[in-house]
Amino acid sequence: MTTLQAFLAERIADLHRSLIQAVEGLTPQQLHFKPAPQVNHIAFTLWHYVRTEDNCVRFVFRRLPTIWM
Repeated sequence: MTTLQAFLAERIADLHRSLIQAVEGLTPQQLHFKPAPQVNHIAFTLWHYVRTEDNCVRFVFRRLPTIWM
């Protein structure tokens, strides 16, 4: 693993820990709460992050097809 790859892997792991810590203990109702009709709920934002990470890691960095189509 190159220095850049190791750095990126560490940052992604840090983000995962932070995201887990941020949502740990939230109920399904809290995860899906929308404070206003035009905003996304927490669950959608988490899904969007994971989907974007999948695109970056698999396609941009590894030139593999993304897992979710």
